Amino acid sequence: HRSVFPMSPLEVLFVNLISISPQAVVLACDAGDASIMARAPKRTAKLFTHEVILDLIAYGCVIGALSLTSFTLSLHASGGLHHLHAECHHPSAEEEAGCVALYRARGAGFATLVVLLLINGLNCADPRQNLWRMIRRRRRLSAMLWCCVFGFIILFPMLYIPVIKDEVLEHGGFGWEWAMILLVAVLYMIYTCVYKACKAGVTVPWMNVDVVLDNVVIVARRSFTLSASQNRPPC
Repeated sequence: HRSVFPMSPLEVLFVNLISISPQAVVLACDAGDASIMARAPKRTAKLFTHEVILDLIAYGCVIGALSLTSFTLSLHASGGLHHLHAECHHPSAEEEAGCVALYRARGAGFATLVVLLLINGLNCADPRQNLWRMIRRRRRLSAMLWCCVFGFIILFPMLYIPVIKDEVLEHGGFGWEWAMILLVAVLYMIYTCVYKACKAGVTVPWMNVDVVLDNVVIVARRSFTLSASQNRPPC
């Protein structure tokens, strides 16, 4: 048996260029805080701060893990784990034996990824406030919510129009997996709220993101310097 792809290349392009691009544009054009001019300038300000790097890891790993979990559970429930073969990679392979379950699982994983990224776009509007509080208090999230509605609506034609799902994106439709996607979305929203609470020191007051990451960087640099000195040839 040869390995099969959990997502096709065009699925990845669709997610990056169509599903989440409107949210990225809205975030880029978002107005700054009203008190931004009252803050002192920072000479050593960085775009990728320790907090941003930690957020990328915390959100990205969980989104990837949940998407792969949806793909695996759908594939296992459909009985396709033991009938995978390399011929499932070419277009119009959904009707072939052993490929129906793979196409269904691809669709479930694809839909899970899109839904989670749409939720994550809302979550990224503020690095510290949780999602529920932002929805209640911030009116400027209306544009982001409309982007979520657009991304969710456009997901259905991609999953159920035969030419698009079979010939272009190479995945299939599904049924009961929508309940799994809903559960995964709720779990992810709860996770983001707990993560932001921990980061802000609400539930874990001793957590200091900058100190932790500074220590990690220092240890990594020392380890690299030590290994480089040991591997250096003698003069």
